Amino acid sequence: MADLDIRIPDPDDSYTIRIAPGYISITDHNKPKVDTPKKVAPKTKKIPAPPSRSTFTEKSRRSFKKALNEIKLTKLPTHYIVLTVPNASQAPKDWKRGVGNLRRRMIENFPRCWFFWRLMPEKQRGLPILHLLGSLNDPVGCDELQELLTKWWSKINDIHWTVQPRVVRVQEVTGPHDRLFKKMSCAEMTTQHNEFYEAWGKLGKRWDRWNGKNIPYDVVEKFTVKHACHHEIKRVLMDSVEQDINEIEGRLRDDTDYDKRQMLANSLNGKRQFLNKLAAMDDDITFLDREHMDLVWETIREFSE
Repeated sequence: MADLDIRIPDPDDSYTIRIAPGYISITDHNKPKVDTPKKVAPKTKKIPAPPSRSTFTEKSRRSFKKALNEIKLTKLPTHYIVLTVPNASQAPKDWKRGVGNLRRRMIENFPRCWFFWRLMPEKQRGLPILHLLGSLNDPVGCDELQELLTKWWSKINDIHWTVQPRVVRVQEVTGPHDRLFKKMSCAEMTTQHNEFYEAWGKLGKRWDRWNGKNIPYDVVEKFTVKHACHHEIKRVLMDSVEQDINEIEGRLRDDTDYDKRQMLANSLNGKRQFLNKLAAMDDDITFLDREHMDLVWETIREFSE
């Protein structure tokens, strides 16, 4: 019989927990150290290859998700803006130049504004679509902002007047913000972008900030907890998700509408994947909605009393 090296948790085991408005990060300090052979330095120094920027890397995506989920809950984004380029060139530097030109106009006219931007490929042709999520911090109505952005964007990209009414869409954000955060930071499509496939491979950075000094980031709280608190946080979160799964399974049994059943089945699959992630969150970052973050805080407060 194989000798399984399973470590039994000790009550004095410690974990570092970092809590932002939209995520919890846990570092397990009790993992056994693995002896690895020392690497022998090569005699000739090799120049490291530059990091690949041909795709939206998982590291960049995680950084983007963390930045979005560190915004204060009382200062969440108020505007979501989508801008298309119907006559985009094959040169990604032109796309970036358009983003930079729009940024300068926005900051000049709304100096207290802040936005996250991201370029995403259109599903059919792979055309670059600019997504903005942030706040103007200025009492300008949606219609006025739409007219202003349409004028600027059309001039920057030389868009014909017959197409102008369809190139800009401005929306006021009322919630839920976590869905928008997921949409803004979703993985890039893996399918080829048709005639723009090579251009996307040369784009480089897919997202960044405008007026970053104005972004209302919250303080990321840091705690050191023992095994009992860590175990209870996992148990509370997993119980909550299991209740959601049971509810969805009940609705799935009772509902006969095909479209609703497909939607429920997709939701159920997502919940089960989330439950598996919670079960293995000893040393990981987990993005949570407001309800689950409240459960984490409540559990920590109980152990602090």
